[in-house]
Amino acid sequence: MNISNLLFQNYKDVKINNKNAIDILNTISHTGDELKLSVYLIGGPVRDILFGKKSVDIDILINAKADLMKFIICFIKKTKIKNYEIKNYPEFKTATVKFNNTNHIDFALTRKEIYPYSGCLPVVKYGNFKQDISRRDFTINTLAVCLNKKYFGELIDLFNGLKDIKEKRLMVLHKKSFQDDPTRLFRAIRFIVRYNLKFDKQTFVLFREAIKNNYLNNISKERLKNEFILILKEENFSKNLQLIKKYGIINFIHPELKNINMNFDIIYNKSYELKLALLLYKFDIKKIKTILSNLNFDRYTISKICDLKKYLSGYKIKNLPEWTQDFLNIINFKQKSIIITGKDLIKFGLKPGYLFNKIINDVNTNFNLNTYDKIFKYIKEKYA
Repeated sequence: MNISNLLFQNYKDVKINNKNAIDILNTISHTGDELKLSVYLIGGPVRDILFGKKSVDIDILINAKADLMKFIICFIKKTKIKNYEIKNYPEFKTATVKFNNTNHIDFALTRKEIYPYSGCLPVVKYGNFKQDISRRDFTINTLAVCLNKKYFGELIDLFNGLKDIKEKRLMVLHKKSFQDDPTRLFRAIRFIVRYNLKFDKQTFVLFREAIKNNYLNNISKERLKNEFILILKEENFSKNLQLIKKYGIINFIHPELKNINMNFDIIYNKSYELKLALLLYKFDIKKIKTILSNLNFDRYTISKICDLKKYLSGYKIKNLPEWTQDFLNIINFKQKSIIITGKDLIKFGLKPGYLFNKIINDVNTNFNLNTYDKIFKYIKEKYA
């Protein structure tokens, strides 16, 4: 099956440093032919194109124990692109070329992987084309398109990935897939929602077993945070959150999150920090700091979300996050007519102490407390 027409339709409007992406693919083709190497478009871009979704990504697989940097430098010279940066990852046999308009191209040599234990990063060695395809997560990610001139556009499908795309089915390649790399549990959820898929029966059994066996405890907090961010970045992040809650994955992110509301309207093109703030805004500041610190979020992100929380509680904050107004619109926030401060609590007869911030937050976010008499009675009854 040749899908060169689909490649053209997908990439015809994609630009990389003012060069058309189709021209870039042709240059990769010429480079492969000149160096006598088989080159392929692989994985995500092929998957998205066959699902009928636009892809701006270019992921290249080179079938050989070759000099990857030599290939990339030869390719760059042919394109005559001047503004670029090469990041080489020799331990993984991969490299990324980043361009000044935020586009990038990922290159990889064919590899095979060994997972010494569940959740670890794999030990990567050179492999052949079939070994490389076999190490991937799901059948829908095993599809490749030949870019060499003689066979340009020919689809290579060793594991019936095209059939699974047509039948909207998610299937792993082997029984230890989720055990080897537990982050695939998150990826499964994202694909299920994004492409409206259903689990293959055996894959679903393996999915549930992996959660039951706590394989997600084997990955680092940093990797867990990154997977959570990817969930938040999804267009329909609400449905993603509902599923990770339904299957108990949310408990591995933080147990406190399992009891919160996961129902949000679809929010287009919004910062993941905004979505994180929506998820956490009913917690007090101390709890927000605890949850985000446990997930290895940086202090800047924690500070932005906590500042917004303070603002909701009536504090004056100079530099609110750039997405604050979107956040306020989504939660239908209206500033209370009466906002109390620490000075008001002292006037009520309270002595400054550790409860002050908790009382201020509690009162200022309770819209039923709209008179000083109600506020004083509420504080007296609850915090006596």
